Amino acid sequence: MATEEAAVQKLQSWLNKKTRVHASDGRIFDGKFVCVDRDQNVILADTDEYRIEKPEEKRFMGLVVVPGKHITKFEIQQLDPDAKA
Repeated sequence: MATEEAAVQKLQSWLNKKTRVHASDGRIFDGKFVCVDRDQNVILADTDEYRIEKPEEKRFMGLVVVPGKHITKFEIQQLDPDAKA
């Protein structure tokens, strides 16, 4: 039970942090982490989308749901300097 509580606390500490999510189709989403559900679907706010073919081009998407089954990498871009990973 303690590890489950620790995992919840870690997720809560990531809320509203700048986040990068890589999808299985090659897209990358940069946005603010606002939610995750039990199926590991992630919701990002104020999101920009990048494609591997043209990484210099971005498209503003706003609020985005990335299905958990398509997430290949999840990165928090903005951590507190004192936070432990």
